[in-house]
Amino acid sequence: PYRFLISVKALFMGRKYDDLLLRFKTAVVLILVYGVLIYLGGVYFALALLITCVIFIIELNRLVVFRTNSFIFLVFGAALCFSSFSIWDLFNQDKRFLIFLLAVVMVTDISGYFVGKFLGGPKVSKALSPNKTWSGLFGGWVGAIIVAIFGSYLFESILFAVLIGFSLSLFSQAGDFLESYLKRRAQVKDSSNLLPGHGGFLDRFDGIIGAGFGYGFLSYVVL
Repeated sequence: PYRFLISVKALFMGRKYDDLLLRFKTAVVLILVYGVLIYLGGVYFALALLITCVIFIIELNRLVVFRTNSFIFLVFGAALCFSSFSIWDLFNQDKRFLIFLLAVVMVTDISGYFVGKFLGGPKVSKALSPNKTWSGLFGGWVGAIIVAIFGSYLFESILFAVLIGFSLSLFSQAGDFLESYLKRRAQVKDSSNLLPGHGGFLDRFDGIIGAGFGYGFLSYVVL
């Protein structure tokens, strides 16, 4: 209990509180903007997705410079485009499935962040991401499973929904780890400074990119 109270105090007081509040405000704006675009659909969402993908590619060039690492840049660039296309395909199938994917990613991120902050413990891989803990990783999985249970009416069974939710959570975390690794490799803190409190679009959407890629991989390759 004492360690829990110390963690709460450290998280919600001082500069960390200000940073968290800024991140929260930016996240709310992003949710509202992209939520409206998803609701409008059609050319509005397509244009937003295209612009977002272009921003991804521009930020990628900061992490993996095309002139010196053209092959790696093209591989990751192709992955970003594939993920964006998969999200567009999912949107066209049923908006509810896209909302499910976004919910899994957001809850994975939020629950993993707070569980990791409160419980701490061993790091997953300091080489990939120095702040990620195993407790946060498991916390993210639990959050994703809870979302899958609530969204199971979209699938054939609760078990299938849980498997899909858990798989998307894994891909989401993989996207987070991979983006963190690219930043460490490039020796930069953020992919850009476009989003206050979050850094760049790759910093904020890395989990969605991973989950979008995972959906495409599962749909077109595995299933």
